[in-house]
Amino acid sequence: MSKLPAIGQVHLATFLFGLPGLFVISTGLDPVVITFGRTLFAAIALLLAWRLLGLDAWPVFGRWTVLSGIALAVHWCLFFTSIQVSTVAVGLIMFSVSPIFIALLEPVFFREPFVPGNVVPALVVVVGIVVMTGLHSGQIKFGEGVSWGVASSLVFALLQLLNKKLGRSQSPASLVLAQNGIACCLLLPFVYSGLPEITSGQWVQLVFLGIFCTAFAYTLFINSMRFLSVAVTSLIAAGLEPVYGVLLAALLFAQYPDANVLVGGVIVLATVVYVSVKRREG
Repeated sequence: MSKLPAIGQVHLATFLFGLPGLFVISTGLDPVVITFGRTLFAAIALLLAWRLLGLDAWPVFGRWTVLSGIALAVHWCLFFTSIQVSTVAVGLIMFSVSPIFIALLEPVFFREPFVPGNVVPALVVVVGIVVMTGLHSGQIKFGEGVSWGVASSLVFALLQLLNKKLGRSQSPASLVLAQNGIACCLLLPFVYSGLPEITSGQWVQLVFLGIFCTAFAYTLFINSMRFLSVAVTSLIAAGLEPVYGVLLAALLFAQYPDANVLVGGVIVLATVVYVSVKRREG
């Protein structure tokens, strides 16, 4: 991993971040079960890689950390549900809206001055969503998927704001380990009775999802930020994660986005990339 150029690491991480939505299609499992498997194997992998990650202290399980673990579980359940009831493209594009929510909510969380200009990108995203769903023509498509996706994006924005608060006293790696462990324990009672019904092939996919698409991808992404600016890594992640995911869904499952989703998605993603760059420059 250390021999892979930093730009290659962030692209590989972003590619892996774009894969989880495909597991809704390939596994056929309930979103809560997929989230449980993802958090379970991510936590195990991170725990085993403790020395490799250079962690110095055990995660702190305070009330804010617990809340962030709950937010992680809720976010992924909502995200996978969005894809299940619509398409990979809709779910990923709606998930990418989180920087808009962060820009609007950050002043509230950290008592910073509100920037009126942040309202404009939010309104542009609304226009993109209207185009995606076909609402402008009176024929609503993927409305339920968009709703779940927006909710997922909002919860993820809250999670990121919690991470900013917690990151002042904990290392990112120890925090993500704690969050995955908490999310896994939270979801266990809801999936326990159905675990024996999961096939060996589905377990293999969940292992891949947890280890490679979560723990390994996270490690690559964090490591790349040792050599690249946060602006560059965030731009690549915000702009290309949905692209990679949509292309793979088209290639592997012939799930092609229609014209409305493509046009609306471009409007949304362009706005998200703009906001991401602006926030980092500010």
